[in-house]
Amino acid sequence: MAHPEEHYVQESESDPLDGSPLVTASDVLEWRRRMGAGPDFTVPGLTILGFDGSLLEHARRRYRARPRRGLGGDFLVLRPGRAGAEVGLLGCRGVGAPVAAVALEELAALGVRRIVGIGLAGSLVPDLVAGDVVVAGSALRGDGVSPHYLPPGPSAHADPSLTESVAGVLRDGGVRHVLGIAWTTDALYRETRAAVARARRDGAVVVDLEAAAIFAVGAALGVATAAVLVVADSLAGDTWKGPDGLQVCRGALTRALDAVVGLG
Repeated sequence: MAHPEEHYVQESESDPLDGSPLVTASDVLEWRRRMGAGPDFTVPGLTILGFDGSLLEHARRRYRARPRRGLGGDFLVLRPGRAGAEVGLLGCRGVGAPVAAVALEELAALGVRRIVGIGLAGSLVPDLVAGDVVVAGSALRGDGVSPHYLPPGPSAHADPSLTESVAGVLRDGGVRHVLGIAWTTDALYRETRAAVARARRDGAVVVDLEAAAIFAVGAALGVATAAVLVVADSLAGDTWKGPDGLQVCRGALTRALDAVVGLG
């Protein structure tokens, strides 16, 4: 029987972990400052990566959100109330592991030490349907980013303490959820029956495009990471099933956001 890592880790002739990078996030941020493009603000210690536009829309309506420039996306500083600390929300421009990695590198260079990704995922099991919430404790590495940050291995792992805290605030906020394994892939339109079956056998309950990269980059940089995934479509059956509507999914996304803001 093949070892799981043979399915998920793409080997290369050279070791991507060997040596220091020629360009760093700090280099790019400093260049932007010299160009007058920022960032020129203090980033909150807890920042949320949002991979759906509804999160930004909701945050602008609900919180005293202050926009800031200089990062690769729409950045808001949220003020949840007099008692709560400020929380950052970066609305990523695009999806996928490279987008997540760039965002996390730049946030880490600015001093962020807790990052929670919130986005959509596809169900791999019949029990999870549109609107259900999964807190991913780990992710199978089907992406191309994680090998540049971690040695070969089948999975990348979220920070246990932050994941427990995220699950706690979701529970306290009345957001029903399960803890599960994600399968992260770069190839949205190459999620074959064989690949889905293999991921399911290896314990994955959802498929997404970012979790493994978030966990891998976080582990390499010493940043605590967690991921909240809201089910939209389903690959649990013989054919793909899209959501009947996105309203239930976006409702779950915004409820998750409100809960995680409480961690600030």
